[in-house]
Amino acid sequence: MGIVDRIINNGEAIIFSELFSSIDTKREQKKSAININSLKAMAILKLAKSGVAKKSGENYPAPLKVIEVIKQCRKMTRDDALQYERAAFVELAKGSVAKNLTSIFLGERKLKSKALGLSKHNWSPLKVAVIGAGAMGSGIAFAIANKTGGGVSLYDPYEEQLNKSNASNRAYLQNKVEKGYISADECNRIMERITTTTDIEKAVNKADIVIEAVPENLKLKTDIFQKVHRIAPEAILATNTSTFRVDSLKENLPADRVAGLHFFNPVSKMPLVEIIRGSGTSDDTISKLCSVALAMKKTPLVCNDCAGFVVNRILMPYLVKFDSMISHGMDIEYVDKVMKDFGWPMGPAELCDLVGIDVIYHGAQNISNEYSYINLPDNSVISDLYNNGMLGQKTRSGFYTWKKNQKKGKVTRAGDVRPHKNEVTAALMGVMKTEAKRILDENIVEQPYEINMALVFGLGYPPYKEGII
Repeated sequence: MGIVDRIINNGEAIIFSELFSSIDTKREQKKSAININSLKAMAILKLAKSGVAKKSGENYPAPLKVIEVIKQCRKMTRDDALQYERAAFVELAKGSVAKNLTSIFLGERKLKSKALGLSKHNWSPLKVAVIGAGAMGSGIAFAIANKTGGGVSLYDPYEEQLNKSNASNRAYLQNKVEKGYISADECNRIMERITTTTDIEKAVNKADIVIEAVPENLKLKTDIFQKVHRIAPEAILATNTSTFRVDSLKENLPADRVAGLHFFNPVSKMPLVEIIRGSGTSDDTISKLCSVALAMKKTPLVCNDCAGFVVNRILMPYLVKFDSMISHGMDIEYVDKVMKDFGWPMGPAELCDLVGIDVIYHGAQNISNEYSYINLPDNSVISDLYNNGMLGQKTRSGFYTWKKNQKKGKVTRAGDVRPHKNEVTAALMGVMKTEAKRILDENIVEQPYEINMALVFGLGYPPYKEGII
């Protein structure tokens, strides 16, 4: 690496003036310009710039600035190059992207610090049970086993669904083994922490926390909680609902132990978890749920109760507005492209296909029933897809056609209206900003930064942009 200039063996005679002269010569070489063929340098830099630009795009200036600094400094002495590098760093540090990314970093720390303050004791449940082995329930159970080191009981009435969950989780871990991240023994230990059963009494008996992750049906969720409470009367009842209010599930239950624990899909990758305080939820329950979320290495957002909480309450008006726009003939692929160019990881149509058209359909119905100002379009494309069983990736067709989670074909009812991109972003982001303001005004959260963090970590809002509120 050029760090060591010379090794002197024990007993070797040294003429120090010659040694220092030799070292000075090497030092001058290191501090001088790089001796490299100009054509070769241009080719290397062009290739590097192209590769970096594909990954960072126009949204993150620092990676491309690095290439520029290397290009300019290769003909400079070390001291001049350091001065040029400092100037480039200062330019970036003064920019809006650095400011916004710093806000994200500090905001995440504030959220975790707040949750740590609420979790008054480092409490670990003796037994956690998860009800429902679909994508969410399976992911929650796996995250508990993988991150906390504790055991978890996973219930589903269908043995086939439990087998599917086990196979998916083992495949995920096996990939880690093949890449050398974990050992085969560790893979087996994690899987052994998940106990699957079709017997709900066995699953929840003597549980400290029961997390409900069944489909988004209010009666189904209510019935599950009633049954669980009869089996484990002292357990905390946490719902993973995405659109119903926590208070809508507490009837005939100990309200102090009913709360929301809303994860995001895929659970293994999404850092956010919303912890929702119902009108009767005790501080002790919130404290224990914060402890569990932090043990799962999640970023908890503690909020008050409302339909949709923070993330989905802001997301659903966005998707309803999108549905209305395309129902009036707007080009679906064009809208997707505009919103990706804005900075979202995917457009609204692709997002609907990923989440599931059925999930979006029921979520929109629930949210529109709760908030009178959210009106579903009469000629709804999402309703048509739902009624035709085109549910997105899970059925291999929705807005797009899919093959093994890869987008392949064109959209249904694509439309041909293409207004200016500013009109599209103003319409879609406008409803999000309005809803964010309502959430703040209703004291669902205490501070604007909490909403901004929720959208970055729960929805993928572009972190290099200024927060939504």
